[in-house]
Amino acid sequence: MAKSKKIGKILSPAEYVKLYSTMKLDGKKIAQIDLLIDHKIIPNKNRYVSIRNQVVGAVDSNITRNLICFANPEDTASIASVLKGQGLRNNTFTIPAPVADSKGVPWFVIALIHYIECDFNFSKHLFNGDSLKDYTHRFPPGYPKVHHKPPFTFDESAVNALKYEGFDKIDHWNVPVILKNLEKYNGFGYEMYQNMNSPYLWSGSDIYKSGKYIETKKDGKWKSDFYPKAVSSQLGTAVILKRMETRGLITIIYN
Repeated sequence: MAKSKKIGKILSPAEYVKLYSTMKLDGKKIAQIDLLIDHKIIPNKNRYVSIRNQVVGAVDSNITRNLICFANPEDTASIASVLKGQGLRNNTFTIPAPVADSKGVPWFVIALIHYIECDFNFSKHLFNGDSLKDYTHRFPPGYPKVHHKPPFTFDESAVNALKYEGFDKIDHWNVPVILKNLEKYNGFGYEMYQNMNSPYLWSGSDIYKSGKYIETKKDGKWKSDFYPKAVSSQLGTAVILKRMETRGLITIIYN
């Protein structure tokens, strides 16, 4: 991100809640928001839940259901293989209970990051949208840190990205925590250096009008420059979140 003098500050929890509670969605964007929710987010919920479960170190419900389906003694080798893949001991077949929906990074937070960074493309790194055929090139470069060379799967890279951000260390995901960490994922440059609300959160609402960092590659290096008249074409993560909450698709707490 371009270096400039700091003129703003990161929002406080109360400020995040106030903006989220009082913002008005652009009525012309509602159909577009619902299209993303209904055709991209909800259909992939189970996959995002599975990634969340891996982040918090639990056997996800899909794996558990698969293990329960094994009925024959000769299937014990298959069970051991699945358990080993989950980092569990090979000599035990105790099946951990699926992680509760309230524990760990919410599945819809992963979905929102997937939209902003990858436009819901499962062939890209959740880190920054680079191709899974190689390590990341843009910031942070050289990821994921796993025990094999490229190519990578979306899920393993996503788990690595979320742990890189420290999401596995956060237990209480309320509105300000969600919004702060969504903004942190992209960077606090809008608030710190431009003293404005980030389109990463608020695009598609009355809180955001214009201004955008645009990333370009020059002399083999990536750089971001701010263009005050540029308008983000993406919907903000807080905007989609609010619409999902309004429709009763998710429940989130405010404090």
